[in-house]
Amino acid sequence: MDVKEMQYLVEAVFEKRAAKKEKVHSLGFMDSQRAMNKAMRAGDSGIGQFLAKNEVVGGRIKHGLAGAGIGAAGGGGLGALAGLLAAGKSIKPGTAALAGAAIGAGVGSLLGQSIGGYKHDVNYLRKKGLNPRWLGLFADATPAAKKKYLEAG
Repeated sequence: MDVKEMQYLVEAVFEKRAAKKEKVHSLGFMDSQRAMNKAMRAGDSGIGQFLAKNEVVGGRIKHGLAGAGIGAAGGGGLGALAGLLAAGKSIKPGTAALAGAAIGAGVGSLLGQSIGGYKHDVNYLRKKGLNPRWLGLFADATPAAKKKYLEAG
């Protein structure tokens, strides 16, 4: 096999990959919000248009609790260390470490829960053909997702 034949085969492989790749549409702010809202809401009429699907709510709770546990553990450890370092003459090191651990665990669990819920929403939307960017302000959509969530109504 000479160089020209190898070059032809390589180009053919890349052309096949490019043909298989689905074109992605970048949506503006309003279209992104509308599409992501429609993908996650429970229904199109009545109270369902204001509520999230059970699958979304359950996933947010599950991932939020996991993130809260991880955040509390990490925040508690860092808070205890910060409390020990901040302990002075008037505060006992054990008391300062306990207070730091409590504050760190609280803050860590709040952050962890928020991050866990956000990660679930991003993964859920990617399965639906929407790829959130900039913390959900904008999104990229596959042609099927664009048709389903924007052009259908």
